[in-house]
Amino acid sequence: MPRLPAHSGHGESQTSQPISVIAVADRPLMMSGIDSALSREADIKLVAKITTADASIAAIEKFRPDVVLLTLRMSGKGALDVIEILKKTESKTRPVILAGRMTHEEFMHAMQLGVRGVFSTAMPIPLLARCVRVVHAGEEFIERDVWRRTFEILARGPIAAGAGVSKLLTAREHAVAELALSGLSNKQAARKLAITEGTVKVHLHRIYAKLKIDGRSGLAKFVKSNGIV
Repeated sequence: MPRLPAHSGHGESQTSQPISVIAVADRPLMMSGIDSALSREADIKLVAKITTADASIAAIEKFRPDVVLLTLRMSGKGALDVIEILKKTESKTRPVILAGRMTHEEFMHAMQLGVRGVFSTAMPIPLLARCVRVVHAGEEFIERDVWRRTFEILARGPIAAGAGVSKLLTAREHAVAELALSGLSNKQAARKLAITEGTVKVHLHRIYAKLKIDGRSGLAKFVKSNGIV
């Protein structure tokens, strides 16, 4: 069973007005799953179901939804193409990418475009409503394993100063950083590594100092802003 995403426990909100959503999927089975997951949610309204990326742009302009669910790969344009257009037009609609699996290049491209929601189709479909609420609230809903794989590749690649993360961090610091990115609390990370919570805090402070970043949010931004390829 897939792990719950990092940062998925905060920012969920129940609003007086339903969260308006457009779904973009070219496979009937995918669209049926989306419809089923959202139709019973009183605080979420699926205002349009679109089957092509091209048509989604016009639909977003017409309905101005709070959130748009975009299948990563479709015939013709894909989710990233649509999101690039939304970014250029300064659309207020927040995108969520639906993907079976993303390449690291696709994931980093999505992060550079400011995407805050990546919903794995391997996750339980009832979590989709939670994803919509979290992203609508301005928080991130991204599967932990995606962050972990990204950090592992980043550790083997260059950073801004030209030195690999693996050369800057000790093996234990690297492990703590991965768990921090996965969304675990200090106490949970301590349990996982069989060390004290205080030791986890010490490791985190050393990581922040070495990478010249500020806190967990800085660590997430560091991973986003450093290229993988």
